[in-house]
Amino acid sequence: AIELLLPELERGMLDSAWRIRQSSIALTGELLYKVAGISGKVEIEEDEAPAMHADTARKALTEALGQDGRDRVLATLYIVRQDAVSVCRQASIHIWKALVHNTPRTTREILPILIRLIIELLGSDSHEQQGTASRTLGELCRKNGERILSEIMPILKNAVTSRDARSREGACLALTEIMQTANEDHLEAHEDTIIVAVRVALVDPDANVRMAAARTFDAMQEQIGPRAIDETIPTLLEAMSSPGETSETALMALKEVMSVSRSISFRGFAR
Repeated sequence: AIELLLPELERGMLDSAWRIRQSSIALTGELLYKVAGISGKVEIEEDEAPAMHADTARKALTEALGQDGRDRVLATLYIVRQDAVSVCRQASIHIWKALVHNTPRTTREILPILIRLIIELLGSDSHEQQGTASRTLGELCRKNGERILSEIMPILKNAVTSRDARSREGACLALTEIMQTANEDHLEAHEDTIIVAVRVALVDPDANVRMAAARTFDAMQEQIGPRAIDETIPTLLEAMSSPGETSETALMALKEVMSVSRSISFRGFAR
């Protein structure tokens, strides 16, 4: 009854209560070992699973769970490897090492689902879940560099215009985390995408999204410099001169920006 058990276990691995996460991770490991036909007895200090062993497990998981199910459960396991509670973290690392031979390749395979889950967690009310998601995204950027950024950015660009406000908020927080952890040279190729995403999010009708976008703008200003201001603030000032709801939203966005950044000079923008 995998189709009944696995979704509940996946939710449990990301639960706000750490004991539920611990139990869910352990049960997920047992289920995956049984499906993959392995014992799961791998020493935590060892490297990842041997290639032949992991390839067999990979095929077995895909056959039993389907591609989407396999990607989803591995994405969840990858995230809880950054859990704030050590017993959860160590258990998920152990399972990952037993099942995965090549982490960079696997993360690229599961990236769309992985980023979607990270965005959802970043937009959650739980600070612990937000922290886990931030650490996961930071690790992705540090270990995979430009290659992963080129795949992440289009996903985040689409998420900024999602119908779901929490997804839009999570996308902004993800962009902030990326700018704080990614290599400056790697970010350079994506400056235009980041600026456009921030401009859109700053005038979002949802206050939480605007607040998150303001923090993203602050991080963008630190990384990109004056160009971030030159290509963002005038847009807000122009929107403020338009009648109606757009003007009010632009004003609130500018207030959010000023509340998180004290280094903006409006010299040159005066009319």
